[in-house]
Amino acid sequence: MGKVVSIAILVTGSIFASGIIAGGSMEITWQGTLWGMLSAITYTTFIFLSGSVEKDTPVVQKSALFTTGGMITVFFLNPPKELLHLPVLMEIAPYGFYLGLLGVVLPPLLFTIGMPHIGQGLGTILTSAELPIAVILSSLVLAEQVSMSQWFGVVLILGGIIAGNLKLSKTKIKSSYLERGSTL
Repeated sequence: MGKVVSIAILVTGSIFASGIIAGGSMEITWQGTLWGMLSAITYTTFIFLSGSVEKDTPVVQKSALFTTGGMITVFFLNPPKELLHLPVLMEIAPYGFYLGLLGVVLPPLLFTIGMPHIGQGLGTILTSAELPIAVILSSLVLAEQVSMSQWFGVVLILGGIIAGNLKLSKTKIKSSYLERGSTL
């Protein structure tokens, strides 16, 4: 029940934080809906595979397989023709290294390390911190205007994450107490 409440808070917070409420009129297209659904499917597949398939596989190998599969998919959908030009490659190489390390290598590696330990439910709740971080950094680093409803959404999302973790903490404390009691 705690996860359901947490997810409801997260969804509500995501609606506010994304700027849908503050944005006024918007047009929903079938192309955007299709890409959003495909994104949701691949995200769900990634979480499922990270937490439940081949738990004995070394995390570095599993992470390498995930990132290689992602690279093949991206290169299939958008072939990197620009990278064949040496001047362009040399200009973006320094940025590509940091972006690759922080955006491609570390997240799947840390995800595959953590998911078997915390479970898919809590892992999904914790990954919802991405939107608040994006809103906070867009305000601080890029000096973008963030509406009050978006800040409210950020607070809701962070509250949903806390709510999901509190439920887990109470369960862990209770099971820890019962284990100690049963060994006495």
